[in-house]
Amino acid sequence: MPRDREGWKKLIDELSTLMDEASPNLRHSTEDLHHRRAQEPYPSVARGVSYGGGQTEPGCLLNNAANTKVTDRFLRDIRFQRLVKWANLLFFLFAPLLAAFYQSQMDELAGWKPSLVWNFAGSVFAACTFNFGPQVITVPHLDFGNLSWGWCAITALGWFDPDLGGHLILWDLKLVIRFPPGATILIPSAIVRHSNVPIRAHEKRFSFVQYTAGGLFQWIRNGFKTDEAFENTGTREERMERTKEAKTRWGKGVAMYSTSPSTEIHQKYGFKAYWDHYKPLLNEFNHYCLPGVRVEVPKEEQKPTAEGENVGEKFINLIFGLDEDYCTKA
Repeated sequence: MPRDREGWKKLIDELSTLMDEASPNLRHSTEDLHHRRAQEPYPSVARGVSYGGGQTEPGCLLNNAANTKVTDRFLRDIRFQRLVKWANLLFFLFAPLLAAFYQSQMDELAGWKPSLVWNFAGSVFAACTFNFGPQVITVPHLDFGNLSWGWCAITALGWFDPDLGGHLILWDLKLVIRFPPGATILIPSAIVRHSNVPIRAHEKRFSFVQYTAGGLFQWIRNGFKTDEAFENTGTREERMERTKEAKTRWGKGVAMYSTSPSTEIHQKYGFKAYWDHYKPLLNEFNHYCLPGVRVEVPKEEQKPTAEGENVGEKFINLIFGLDEDYCTKA
């Protein structure tokens, strides 16, 4: 959570109230309530850009008029925008290469189809889901529609005792994590089974999840076309290169994960060591990433020099062009 615990708690209380009061205005079928993730029925509304499930090309997720009206209000709400900024900041801090890959791919997609409507300005995630509850309790599941080695951001909302329930379970890692209202975690949800512990009968739990469909990355990799269209129109050399690339795609993907030593370097030895550690990784990212996708590596004279500076924020500002307001107000 951010350092301002009291301010953040107020923000979470307000957003929880917003979701709780908006829930009666939703319109949903019985089938909508009984989805595969839910232990007990609860409504969910997904918004944003996606590709899959029969879509012929990437487009905006569709909802009925009532659900669109409710969630349009959420998308414009500065408090939800703060949640989004916080999750993005965490993504860039703990996995800068992966976050930059997400950002670059969404930029590519926006350039291909300017008419796409994005949920939140500056977010690296293409879509989000509002889980309304009143008790969002999930069964062990995988979000197999997401990029296999990608991350999604999960934020808990509501009013419940986190010592007695609401814990996040990462089954494959054998972890049970205390997960109070306002907590955010980023996980590879397509490959790590996850669920959460029930809460008490009188308590309420909602959640806000941000993610990007794996199909979007595939569409971009195909040159903005379907797999079938690529196979039918690609040259023999392009198809051979695709087959070769597929063998290394997973390794290149997980290579974008940051490791704990990089965090330790930052904390123990300050910005210079942090810089010296990440600069080669950024060059490596530019080397193996898709053609036309690059992260600008700052010049040596641009880097902060004062050890007392908030080097994490400065690093993000320099590498990824995020302004001070983005970081400090999250």
